[in-house]
Amino acid sequence: SVAVFAGRVPRAIEGFEAAFPNAELFSGAGVAAVFVPKPRAEAALAFLSRFGFSQMEIAKGTGPPSQILEAAISEEKKWRARLEEVQGRLEKLRERYAGFVATAEELLEVELEKAEAPLRFAVSDHSFVIDGWVPSSKISEFSSRVASIGVHVESLEGERGHEATEPPVLLKNPKPVRPLEFLIHLYSTPSYHELDPTLFMFLAFPFFFGFMIGDAGYGFFFLLIGVLAGVRMKKGDLRNLFIVIGMGGFWALLLGLLVFGEMFGIPFHKAPMAPPEELSWAAFGIAFPLQPLIHKAFDIADMIYLSILFAGLHLGTSYVIGIVNEARHNWKHAVAKLGFLLTLFGIFTILTNALAWTRVGGWVRNVPLGWFPWAPFPAVSSFLGIQMPYASVALLLAVFLGFGESPIAPLEVGGILANTMSYARLAGIGIGKAAIATAFNRGVHQVLQGERNRVPPFRIEDDTGGVRTMTGDPMAAISAAITMAGTGIATAWAEKVVGGATVGAIAEKPELFSRGLVLMVIPETIIVFGLVIAIQLLGHLYTA
Repeated sequence: SVAVFAGRVPRAIEGFEAAFPNAELFSGAGVAAVFVPKPRAEAALAFLSRFGFSQMEIAKGTGPPSQILEAAISEEKKWRARLEEVQGRLEKLRERYAGFVATAEELLEVELEKAEAPLRFAVSDHSFVIDGWVPSSKISEFSSRVASIGVHVESLEGERGHEATEPPVLLKNPKPVRPLEFLIHLYSTPSYHELDPTLFMFLAFPFFFGFMIGDAGYGFFFLLIGVLAGVRMKKGDLRNLFIVIGMGGFWALLLGLLVFGEMFGIPFHKAPMAPPEELSWAAFGIAFPLQPLIHKAFDIADMIYLSILFAGLHLGTSYVIGIVNEARHNWKHAVAKLGFLLTLFGIFTILTNALAWTRVGGWVRNVPLGWFPWAPFPAVSSFLGIQMPYASVALLLAVFLGFGESPIAPLEVGGILANTMSYARLAGIGIGKAAIATAFNRGVHQVLQGERNRVPPFRIEDDTGGVRTMTGDPMAAISAAITMAGTGIATAWAEKVVGGATVGAIAEKPELFSRGLVLMVIPETIIVFGLVIAIQLLGHLYTA
């Protein structure tokens, strides 16, 4: 004869006793229980809903509620323990049989493809037809081997037999270049009609890596990692990744010895403009006959210009490849790419002229580009505040050749300039790596020498009543903190976005692990830039 309702309610229930004199209401902090005659049950629920009442299921059982709750908690603990036990057993089974299951799945997939193959053939009562692609270089061998078992082969080269089908792509590169192919597939596999850029990447990618490291010691270890991966690891993208790192280590070793004169962050010889506390191998009694051509920490302008020089060569070669690819499809797009190439050269000559006061920039301007007409355009130069040669301005106008590709193609000049300047990150990472290594080495050396640097807070009174100060620009410390916080948050956000997609892809295809690893590493460069800037800002502080 009585209906019972129990649930959560966000606010106090008012007027219930007056509306339902034969019912009882018991309420507490955010909860309420109602006992009402069954004929009035629906009306009571409607009344309670005005106050946000949310009904909960009442636990079945008899006895005091405290005993029922205690029994439920005990039952929950028992089943949680049981769940942990089952999960532990499943984990052990996974560790024991995961390899076998993965291998068996791969084998069964192959067998399934074999079993389904006849369903994809053109079959009659007396014959069947298989249609497919074979590399041109192997068609003779393939035809002879298949004909030896009594099977007729009919072949057509090129696309004559497959007018509506894009031919599959099989990259063909020398053995040392093949480890870079996984990076090509990671970005976009070239079509049958396009040039294969793997050789180009083989020359550029490890060199850029070596330029950023530029250290004989670290380069040797990277090279060793690549050699061990090539000898010990099984074939796969992860092995290829380590081999590519080894290639970068080779360039880092070479540049560290011949150009930067540096090993483990310590220069062979102290730079003439270096402070007295600067470390060098010569100070440790180790003499290297090689003299550095560039000091990373002091020849910053040369480092930046080298990055711009690499940008011109790298982007220029990319445009040449694009021109060749587009010439086979659409001549308007090829002409647009030619215009972008000329615009790139114009931007490069302007930057070279502006940085001609550097050693490398001056040499490039006067020797390789000595033929270029450097006469300045007075009107444009005075307006922009930078020397603009007539020829460079004329080359910039070549961007209008892109009209055939898109009406807004001339705006690409801004993108070309941004892409060129973005290569300055090569110098930034190289200089930052040198600064971090120098700070670390100097700190370790001071600890080994028993020295300590006191870095007190900015104007804070100590226990004796004295005042300790940090002179210099206090905004430098604040700016360094903001820089590290901002780049740290940006890196975390990028890792969140990239990581979620990568984990999902790897869950479906475990063979994508190495490619996902590359994508996960790329956002980490954001915080590297922040660290470099923070170190430079903190250099404006000193204690007193």
